[in-house]
Amino acid sequence: MLLNFDQNHPLFSMPVHNPPWADMNLSCRFDLVKYEIEVNHTQIIKNIVPFPLEYTGSTIYICLNKVKEFQGNFSEYSKKGDWSEILFQIPVIYQKELYTYNCEGFVNHPMILIANRELFGYPKILADVDIIKTNEDFNGTASYYGQNQKICSLSFKPLRKGSLEDVGKNRTLINLKFIPSCIKNHEPDVKKLVAMKYSKTLIHNLIIGKGTVDLHEHCPKYIIDAGIKAVKKSVYIDLELIVDQGTVIYDYLQKDN
Repeated sequence: MLLNFDQNHPLFSMPVHNPPWADMNLSCRFDLVKYEIEVNHTQIIKNIVPFPLEYTGSTIYICLNKVKEFQGNFSEYSKKGDWSEILFQIPVIYQKELYTYNCEGFVNHPMILIANRELFGYPKILADVDIIKTNEDFNGTASYYGQNQKICSLSFKPLRKGSLEDVGKNRTLINLKFIPSCIKNHEPDVKKLVAMKYSKTLIHNLIIGKGTVDLHEHCPKYIIDAGIKAVKKSVYIDLELIVDQGTVIYDYLQKDN
């Protein structure tokens, strides 16, 4: 059953799981392991970053994310506060500011996938994602849902306590929210860059460690082709925050950008 939050937004033939959310308060706490990876072929990464974002470095991020507490009213199915995901991200520049572009993600909760796509344009795919935490050790794997086609495997072993200086300046996350047209060879219905806004960020723990990343046969081709040169840094953060909203920073369908 879908929730009908507001009589002004009835559910017709295409149900919206997450109607406009003026009063929505979303907060979560999660274990995040972030791997900063130097790639062999930077031009491959540069080619997949959408204009007007710029990729000028030589690294990408892979994030292992295990959500353990969640409060909000996305839908009646997303109140269970535990899901896992693995994200591929690219550090970019937009108007001289630092951002992180969410390139692709794999999540094991179908309703979180729907909520993230409908509202914010997160490019997530349903997958079998298993993340095992033992004290501060992590092991994570992702495979395409129900197909046993492995994407990647990651591990993390703690070395020392970290600090904010170890993680550097926080970068705002950007998604490309894209809804294609039903008309062949027609411009999309929606195509815009959405920047995420968070508040009340609280770090409960921060650990620097040794991380390993193994790419398997069914990993996205651009990641395999770019190639892993080295895992430069691996950081574990026990993080709590509130999702305020998304904001459109660039709309491809508006001619006056």
